[in-house]
Amino acid sequence: MAISINKLSVLAGLAASILAFASCGPNTTGGNAPKSEKVDSFAAFRALFNGTWVQTSYFEDVAKTKSPCQSQNKVALVIAFQFSSPEMHGDSTEVGGVGIHEGATFYVYFRPGFTATSLPTNITGFDTVKMYYELGYEVAGRDTMLSIIQYNAEKKQVGKEMYARAKGEPVAAFNTLLNKKLFSGTYKYADSVGHPQKATFTDDGKVTGFNGHNGYSVSSDFIAGPENNLDEIIMDNYTKARREYTYVIKGDTLCLYDTRESKDGLLLERTRLRYKLIKQ
Repeated sequence: MAISINKLSVLAGLAASILAFASCGPNTTGGNAPKSEKVDSFAAFRALFNGTWVQTSYFEDVAKTKSPCQSQNKVALVIAFQFSSPEMHGDSTEVGGVGIHEGATFYVYFRPGFTATSLPTNITGFDTVKMYYELGYEVAGRDTMLSIIQYNAEKKQVGKEMYARAKGEPVAAFNTLLNKKLFSGTYKYADSVGHPQKATFTDDGKVTGFNGHNGYSVSSDFIAGPENNLDEIIMDNYTKARREYTYVIKGDTLCLYDTRESKDGLLLERTRLRYKLIKQ
């Protein structure tokens, strides 16, 4: 799935376009959902939308499975995106987005969407399937939630992903949240000769007390192969001290394993248990 960016000519009358959809629409969410408010100016847009936003359902699933590999079917087309003092280009603004495998930059247009609280985008679906995607927003007091809403060729809603604000650039925000859901914390373990040790993994990918390693990263992209079928943690990536383990998390126990190639060279196979770390 790819995102195409249409190079549209600058459209005049931005102020008129904003005012055209500035009035509040009815709350169609029902139940106890927060009441939505229309963004009535570009200044309001900046105030409400600025910052980084991450897909909530993916991280909720990772928290349950403790496995990005098992949660890969929850990955949205855009997993994180950022509004950072956006500039206007005619009736649109560029949004810096990322997918799980590649960049996903798109544009948001300041003109009426399919609902009273959504704005059109230029995100597209598969080349053979006509889809529309809109950026939705819900405001309740100081809290704002964004969504990317998917519509089919008949303009019927067929999907919706919610996004919450996060700290940092999109990639950093994604990695930080993944680390928090999986590894962050202090552990006790026995080293290779059986001596008791204590290791600490931080939200920002640093590690102390584990075999002299200084950093770690978590594999999350399972789109391209080969040998991309197991959850992996990489210690000190891009250094001579680089070391990979596949892992299994059950409760407070983190097990790190060696791996080997399958006979056909397409898959990884879990082999020897190297370390068992118990979160404190």
